[in-house]
Amino acid sequence: LKPTSPSGWRVISFGQSPFPRIESATGIAHFDNAVSSWDDKRFGSVTTMRCIIKAAAMNRFGSPKGITTAELRTLLKSNDCVGPAEWFQAMLTQGVLFMNAACTLLPPEDKSMRAGTVVEEHRKFWQPVVEKVIDAILSECSKQGRGIVFAWWGSECLKTKSALLKQCLSRYPDVKAEHIEHRNPAAMGDAFCDAPNVFKSINDALRKLKLEEVDWLPSVGWQGKLTNQLQAGPGGGLAEEMGDFISETQELHKMYLER
Repeated sequence: LKPTSPSGWRVISFGQSPFPRIESATGIAHFDNAVSSWDDKRFGSVTTMRCIIKAAAMNRFGSPKGITTAELRTLLKSNDCVGPAEWFQAMLTQGVLFMNAACTLLPPEDKSMRAGTVVEEHRKFWQPVVEKVIDAILSECSKQGRGIVFAWWGSECLKTKSALLKQCLSRYPDVKAEHIEHRNPAAMGDAFCDAPNVFKSINDALRKLKLEEVDWLPSVGWQGKLTNQLQAGPGGGLAEEMGDFISETQELHKMYLER
């Protein structure tokens, strides 16, 4: 919530847990700092980011699910789509908050075990913090008389959904909330791209709440297409501020790795 106040969000997307690789986990869900561009060979091997961008391309361009990574790179380049860091900047600017059910993760020493098998204790530890964050956002939604969309990616975050429904969501019956459940890209891979397209579903939910759709795959110059509300909304969500936040996050992560 550092770059935007609770009033600035309209989509909250929950994943499972951070990347299990220290060189990748930035503190922003799904943002892999080891992938500097779509041409980076790691983009093809990092399942989460590849599937998210593929699904976004399917939504915007009608690309087939079977599109190869090479074809996807060509498509992104030919349409001047922004790179990884700017993509997250654009999402933040448009009021999309990516979170994980577990904000930390200690991968098992036994390398034969999947990192996801040790998520539960971390999810439980962070649950009170997550509840406070969501409560603050819902409080602002209530004051402004607007709704919000929740996207739940994977079974682990559905436990968080269940807890939130019993706790803070029940305290704001006046807030219209749309819930989109979908597969976890890290665990399910290309099944994340199956119909219904998750980004189309989120935009449909936003329209239902009379909120603006999100451009899930912006091209260079996307800032100029923002409405006045998004350029300087109640959350102060200026694109420049979000860009600074992303850059600071990358620099702090780099400093941490160098230590």
